Amino acid sequence: GEGPCLVGERLTLADLHLAPMVSYFCDAPEGARLLAAYPALSRWSAEIFTHALYRKTRPDLSSPGE
Repeated sequence: GEGPCLVGERLTLADLHLAPMVSYFCDAPEGARLLAAYPALSRWSAEIFTHALYRKTRPDLSSPGE
């Protein structure tokens, strides 16, 4: 879709399920390059990664082992 969410204008379980997988995929440089080949999915990910509900559930992986 062309809306801010996978299926139109409203956030759905599909968005919340896919977002962490895409995020982890993009943590690898290769994944980020591959995602860039899909403009609609890239726009969606940029939007969802800033959404308050997503940010609230994203674990802090900056300090492994703590």
